[in-house]
Amino acid sequence: VEAPFKSYGKQDVFAITLKQRNQIKVIHATKDHRWFVYRYSGEWLKKKANFGRRAEVRTQDLLSGQILIQTKPRGKENIQPSIVGIQHGLVWGDGTHGGGRITSTLSLFGNKDKELLRFFVEHPRREIRQSVGGVEITNLPYHFKSLVCVSKSSCIIRSSNRSSIERVREVGHILGIETSQITEAVSSGYKPSIMYTTILKAADLTEEFFLLAKHRSRFNNVSNRYHFYWRVVSVKPAGREEVFCCTVPETGCFCLEDFIITGNCFAIPGPKGSWLVYRFAKGTAEHKLWSQDDVGWTWCRYNWQPNLRQAALALGGIEDERGNYVFTTTEDAQKTVETIGSKLLLPEGNKYEGRQTILRRHKDGRLVVELDKYEGDEGFVGDWLELEKKKRWVRIYNINTNSAEEERDYSEFDSLTRSVRTPANTDAGWMIRTSGAWVRSPASNVVRVLRAVAPSCDDSKIMGTAILNQWTLVNMPFHEEHPGGRQWNYGSAQFKYKPADTKEPVHPHWDKILSNIGQDLDHTIKQTEWCKKWNIHDGKDYLTAWIACMFREPFEPLPYLFIYGVQGCGKTILAAATASEIDGYFVNVDAASMMSKWLGEAEKNVSKLFKMAHALNEKEGKPVILFIDEVDSLLGSRNSEIGGEIRTKNQFLSEMDGVNSKGKDVKLYVIGATNKPWS
Repeated sequence: VEAPFKSYGKQDVFAITLKQRNQIKVIHATKDHRWFVYRYSGEWLKKKANFGRRAEVRTQDLLSGQILIQTKPRGKENIQPSIVGIQHGLVWGDGTHGGGRITSTLSLFGNKDKELLRFFVEHPRREIRQSVGGVEITNLPYHFKSLVCVSKSSCIIRSSNRSSIERVREVGHILGIETSQITEAVSSGYKPSIMYTTILKAADLTEEFFLLAKHRSRFNNVSNRYHFYWRVVSVKPAGREEVFCCTVPETGCFCLEDFIITGNCFAIPGPKGSWLVYRFAKGTAEHKLWSQDDVGWTWCRYNWQPNLRQAALALGGIEDERGNYVFTTTEDAQKTVETIGSKLLLPEGNKYEGRQTILRRHKDGRLVVELDKYEGDEGFVGDWLELEKKKRWVRIYNINTNSAEEERDYSEFDSLTRSVRTPANTDAGWMIRTSGAWVRSPASNVVRVLRAVAPSCDDSKIMGTAILNQWTLVNMPFHEEHPGGRQWNYGSAQFKYKPADTKEPVHPHWDKILSNIGQDLDHTIKQTEWCKKWNIHDGKDYLTAWIACMFREPFEPLPYLFIYGVQGCGKTILAAATASEIDGYFVNVDAASMMSKWLGEAEKNVSKLFKMAHALNEKEGKPVILFIDEVDSLLGSRNSEIGGEIRTKNQFLSEMDGVNSKGKDVKLYVIGATNKPWS
């Protein structure tokens, strides 16, 4: 999951001191940052902690002795060591290269290393007669001496190279193996040097991680393994500093170093240092000052002047069924008016303590104030009116209850309506979200929607702000909907099914299809050095890599894939199977059925086909894949064409060139198949 770190400005922070055995670490966090804790009073655990029994605690509420919950990747129990990986690791640790060599070598000495020879049975070797004797294995890949590339009782590992130990910790983090902090000490061996050390947590290992039999035996003979966790030592104020936090989409948690799990809110920077703060799960219940948008996200404003409703609810006002805010004392009502940036002036010399006061918004946005009438009240003249039946005083103040609304950036309306433009910076109109889907709409419909959902807001200002902050429509297949920089990856090709999160995916049906179709490539691929270099052994491997590249790097050029053969060889099923992975529409067309003996009918059929595909794309916002079988009927050789066929081909090529859709962002893909490539 891509989760970039963002700055959240300077804030007051606390220093959280944690301890795990003899290791100490300090984390700075804001007072309301969320942590997940597990209570246990002992020094260590012989059984793994049941983190299902956990509580959510804010930084300021953390207690000494509480265990911070950790989470690690699953699947270590299914790891089967790779022979190539073992070779790479041994050469990286004890091998050599240099002196103009294009390979690496590995020397194994004494009886201790003889057991490792079983991993190099296919490599040439020579006997070493010096010293204690041994074996030198040669012609190993040159890059085995380089660090492994990472994408995306205890076991102790030492090295004189700190970056090597850091890489071990990085790989351990990916595998879910906890490692200690790196320590350093001076080694007094053949040549004094600094040695760097990290310790792998035994409870996270399995016997498959040990290559030598005596090491596996020692590991398996330990019946009880202690579990050590990070415990809170102290929480103290640490001043004010810039705060950074990870923004994780669609979840409320992320992991820090050493697998410590922590939660956070999702915040979007706003104008003048304000923030639009979202809770993660949809429909999350929060304080009454929080709101929910039309798709269920709970949000609030931070560091932003509140409106009348927010100020009234925060200061003890109760909202009745008519939208009035009722206060039991006038003092709280006066504080509410001060909070929205004004002042409530009342006649002097009267008692206001304990007097019920009502604030409400006039239809033109001004503030209406009602006070209970007390006997002996003085000064309620001029703009004050007496409601005899209700025994109240009422007055309309020239205080704008929308004062906080006037400068708002209206970013919350991004989930309802958006002004969009093309990558070429030409206006592309308006989009409105209705029933969970985005549809193109004229500006007049946007006005109607805004007046329906936000009658108190100025729709012209909302739309003007949206135009000044337009979304750019982009086409980035198989990427997230919002890549950043107000780019909107709307309607691009997406996977219909979520890819399996496994290193060894199983797809027997796909393998059968690709083996059958790619068998004619087997001989050529086995003779191609490029294929050998990249472990492509046959036609199935080549087609698998071709399709994977199309999905993973859709903008990178690929070799043309031209498939032909007799009926039933698999041309159509390859196109249909590939299209089935994409969340879009697959339209299968027989080109011969589009031809006609009537003048001009074939050209009309071609035009209708593309118009239908364009309309489907614009209406549903999903890509359309046109598969045209027997395409030679439309695109035959020019030497054998007559007048009608020429016009039909020209119409088809015109549609393919996008002449009738210039300037529009149309996701339309065309695949053709033929039994007669020579025609």
